[in-house]
Amino acid sequence: MHILRFPFQPFTQLLLALEADPRHTGSVRVGIERRSSDTVWLARGFSVGIGNFDLQAPVFRVALVRHPASIEPPDTGSAGDLFLGRGTLEGRAWGFVRSERGEEPLHRLDIVGPGMERLVLLQPNATSLATKDLDRPSPGDPLGLDNNRWSRTAGALGGEAVLRRLTSLRIALSGVGRTGSILASLLATLGLRDVALIDPDRIAPHNLGEMDLVTEADLGRSKAEAVLERLRNRFGHAVGGWHAVSLPLPDPVALNEIKEADVAAVSVDQDAARLAA
Repeated sequence: MHILRFPFQPFTQLLLALEADPRHTGSVRVGIERRSSDTVWLARGFSVGIGNFDLQAPVFRVALVRHPASIEPPDTGSAGDLFLGRGTLEGRAWGFVRSERGEEPLHRLDIVGPGMERLVLLQPNATSLATKDLDRPSPGDPLGLDNNRWSRTAGALGGEAVLRRLTSLRIALSGVGRTGSILASLLATLGLRDVALIDPDRIAPHNLGEMDLVTEADLGRSKAEAVLERLRNRFGHAVGGWHAVSLPLPDPVALNEIKEADVAAVSVDQDAARLAA
């Protein structure tokens, strides 16, 4: 996953500057933090103008886009692009990064400040900004949530802002047996988008009586991978950010998932694993 992380105050200042003169674009200097499964681009300052890239340092171009006809192609001179919709594209945001693997989508924008907002970005074609990918009715929610599907949940939690915050959290779920598989199913039902399922065990006959989701066809499979596959069959792209880690908790890769999570849920049946968590 590619994440652009921006402090609240500079991000607000950049938006105000771009609103003042929409012809301009912003150049955001960035640092890079690589994690086990993510690359985080850390904003370190910005300037506003036309053709103002400092090619000696990695920069992101940030532009406001008011209608599909004004979409500019990605700039190969930048480390990435962030496009923020206005006007007919209000409420939409998308972007790209350039790496050794070529051009890839920018998945999320984190605003570091009050509320710790996380915006899951639209994913148009990674090789072009075709208007057919954007000239559609607004999703109504920058997270891409189906407001009808989760309207009762939003109301119960206290509003859409709370639901957005909940669904943006990164969850590390350790142990996906009896309790863990039920919790995984619940998290998917609530619309959680970024969950690591951690469990080194394989499904045995005695698991079938109490685990959620799995069947006899899953015997011998990794618990984490089997639960994830069943959830993807049911929820599709809504759990596209979920991943399985078939490793024990003392393993550094599994522990790193917990360190990077906003919330760690531990439902293991061994004291050593609980202590490690």
